[in-house]
Amino acid sequence: MTVRGLYEMSCALIFETPDDDEDLKAGFPHILNQILSEAVDYENQFRRLDGEKLLRVEDIPLYVSADSNEMLPFHEKLCRAALPLGVKAGLLQEDGNKQAESAIEYNKYISALNDLTPAVFIDVDSE
Repeated sequence: MTVRGLYEMSCALIFETPDDDEDLKAGFPHILNQILSEAVDYENQFRRLDGEKLLRVEDIPLYVSADSNEMLPFHEKLCRAALPLGVKAGLLQEDGNKQAESAIEYNKYISALNDLTPAVFIDVDSE
């Protein structure tokens, strides 16, 4: 998924038309950068399962625009089902009247990360 795609999906979750609210659009990259750093350990479980190199927070680009067509370095399942909830929570937090709803959405985001992330089993030698 691209940065722009996640922005558009997140706007739909809060019933905003993309590009209509410049404050929300300007805040999006900051929210995205935060939730990606929070979700990196969950992404790494997918990478372990697939035998891929693990991602460090330092490896994740710092995004500066909601209009970026860069691909997010995260598994598509996380991009479609968890990250939009994290962005939604951040966007709602910007609205002082929606603090409770923001907290609920953040909890949904964390639950989605936990529910979607696969377990990775390893062989352990016991002596």
